[in-house]
Amino acid sequence: MSMLEKSPRGEPNASAACNEQSCLTLLLRLQPFPCLVVETQTARPLLSNEEARRMRLSGPPMAPGLSPCYATDDSGDRIEPDQVVSYLIGRGAGGDGVELTWHDSGCPRFFRIVSRAVPRGEGSAPLSVLSFLDLTAQRMAEVELREAVEARDEFFSVATHELKDPLFSIQLSTQLLRHSAEREGPISPYVLQHLEVSERQLVRLGRLIENMLDFARIHSGRFTLELEPNDLRDLVDQVVTRFQGQAATNGTYLTAEPGPEVHGRFDRIKIEQVLGNLLSNAIKYGAGRPVSVRLRAEADSAVIEVEDSGPGIPAEDRARIFDRFERASTGHKRASLGLGLYIVRTMVEKHGGSVGVVSEPGRGSTFIVRIPRQQTP
Repeated sequence: MSMLEKSPRGEPNASAACNEQSCLTLLLRLQPFPCLVVETQTARPLLSNEEARRMRLSGPPMAPGLSPCYATDDSGDRIEPDQVVSYLIGRGAGGDGVELTWHDSGCPRFFRIVSRAVPRGEGSAPLSVLSFLDLTAQRMAEVELREAVEARDEFFSVATHELKDPLFSIQLSTQLLRHSAEREGPISPYVLQHLEVSERQLVRLGRLIENMLDFARIHSGRFTLELEPNDLRDLVDQVVTRFQGQAATNGTYLTAEPGPEVHGRFDRIKIEQVLGNLLSNAIKYGAGRPVSVRLRAEADSAVIEVEDSGPGIPAEDRARIFDRFERASTGHKRASLGLGLYIVRTMVEKHGGSVGVVSEPGRGSTFIVRIPRQQTP
């Protein structure tokens, strides 16, 4: 029975209205969050609990000695206190409600407000209940988490950048050591073996640092492309030549199949890294079997394929391996950060392209990169 429900004679039933008001008042008082009962048509507050009165959602709009209070919506638009209720009746009805920031005494609080209609009896005015769910603690936790992630990414970026200088010094010292030993005559097989191990690990460490740097740039918003005209055939030939030594050391026969010139606007350094990461994986996991690279033009796109004859990738892992810190559960078990294919996917998508893999366990894998030739991302 509504507070304004009439008696059988057609007169307002004061006793019923009083009982209903008492029940609503008790229910509001039991709520741990600000709550109001308002007239839907006039937006006039009828009942409120202590939490709502403390927010000055009802009662005098401006008590002496108190600072002004107001709300802002998700667009940052200001809503004055006397307009908040009427704003919320429509916006907060149904669904998940609406979010507002409440500013009072310089301390913003974040709320999700839900508006629900109250069933009414014959002749009674329509009413709505406004419930203010406090999200302040959640929002503050989100801010702290975001700041912690930003600090982590900044440290990650600085630390990996600082690693490049000592790595370069070690690489240079290793090269000078080899040249010095060669001038003295034939190098001892024992010394040569350890030099080759050192050089391979330095190359691997250098690629790992580059991936870490790119990961930090991506998550700090500093990852950009330098697009310029390039011939991908020339780029592919250069990268394959650079990896011949690493492939030979692993017993892998690496070839680039003859293909046409494929011109377009690309970031040469990023595409080199895409191909380098794919070749590094193919050589590492190919178990000394052949690896081939193919390039072709397809409509308005350039297509690069890197095929290995390794153990293959299970179907359930083929999409997951392109996520950060992910590795295939079988076949690709060697320790790594799981960033190589994530970097590949990100760089290709930044070019407006896509990357995928065709694979079958025991029959190898083919990674396929498609990049628009003329499109500006």
